[in-house]
Amino acid sequence: MPSPISDHVVPWPDAEAQRFAAEDYWAGVPLGQLLREVADRTPDAPALADPVAGLRLTHAELAERADAAAVRLLDLGIGRGDRIVVQLGNGWEFVVLTLACLRAGIVPVMALPGHRRSELTYLATHAEAVAIAVPDRMRDFDHQALGHELAADVTAVTGAGWHVLVTGDDLAPGSADLRALCAPSAGPKTDRARMDESAPTSRDVAVFLLSGGTTGLPKLIARTHDDYAYN
Repeated sequence: MPSPISDHVVPWPDAEAQRFAAEDYWAGVPLGQLLREVADRTPDAPALADPVAGLRLTHAELAERADAAAVRLLDLGIGRGDRIVVQLGNGWEFVVLTLACLRAGIVPVMALPGHRRSELTYLATHAEAVAIAVPDRMRDFDHQALGHELAADVTAVTGAGWHVLVTGDDLAPGSADLRALCAPSAGPKTDRARMDESAPTSRDVAVFLLSGGTTGLPKLIARTHDDYAYN
């Protein structure tokens, strides 16, 4: 099994964390809950438009899809604190998946579309990721095939399973359909209740961003729900 997320980060010093909370820099609310609060206030307001896919979502629809996707990720066996490498283009699937991870406490590792086996193997093994989200193809490159090639590299380090979540029309055997995972739910109230009950804390790591990597492989930058919400 992957090691706990706490093994990958240096925590905020207690004195600084207490000061930021006392002075209201940190609200103590996880990012997924902030999404839900916006959806409750303005459910019918536009939240997302993907002209390529011809999809428009209101805040309520986006929040419901995020909860549905979070439930499906958990049902796949990807749990709170697990890491998932996200290498997607600027489409609606990226938004829904990221928000689903924030709701479930799954930690996305934000890879770049130009990364290839060297960078992705490094990121996935260093973070002990259990999954990768990719397009089937982007700019004439087969990201789906590379996602499956990484399986041997990553599982040899983590000892865990490896999920390849794919968006596109040409799914290979063993790939999970990311668009289906991010589809609307038949039970949005049930999904929300489940996510509300198991939400991460605001001090948990929300996302791993990458350093520039101009002189070598990029480094992982841990951002908590509190400090990212403050930004």
